[in-house]
Amino acid sequence: AHGLATAYAVFMVLVYPVGTPLLYYCLLRRNKDRIDRLQVNQKLRIEILEELRAAHNYEAKRVAKHDSRLLPWLPSKAERAALPTDKQQRLRQLEHKDQDERAQLPGFIAKLLEGYEVRVWWFEIFECLRKLAVACVPVFFQPSGSAAQLIFGLMVCFSCFGAYVGFDPFEDRGSDAVA
Repeated sequence: AHGLATAYAVFMVLVYPVGTPLLYYCLLRRNKDRIDRLQVNQKLRIEILEELRAAHNYEAKRVAKHDSRLLPWLPSKAERAALPTDKQQRLRQLEHKDQDERAQLPGFIAKLLEGYEVRVWWFEIFECLRKLAVACVPVFFQPSGSAAQLIFGLMVCFSCFGAYVGFDPFEDRGSDAVA
């Protein structure tokens, strides 16, 4: 009975902790062409907004330091209203294309991308690995509750903090701040 339980445990270690991120990666890679089109669409929308912001800075006679990570790519109502009509139309066209492209994605792929910026399409895989590192790997440090477990957990947390700060993966700025 012990041998059977051990074989089952080894099989499940391969299925869940290794198989889930691997399955996510394979599914996302299979739909990479659609994800790439979403990225290009998002970059085109950002260019329209950056042009507007640059024009406002020019009119205000100020030099703005732009960090592309800090520029929100979703326009506010005021920014949208300030756009010339041709730019508004182009932005609407791009938004409709984005919605159409997202509608063509299978539901399970849309859920893997949901909430994340398209440029970090792989971030759900990172999240799986982070959760496994925090919840599963400390079991291998003995004794339970040891300093080694604590130090490992802190290293994982600080590394993930760096990843969250460096990538700003979420569409919502507030989620980036909380993460």
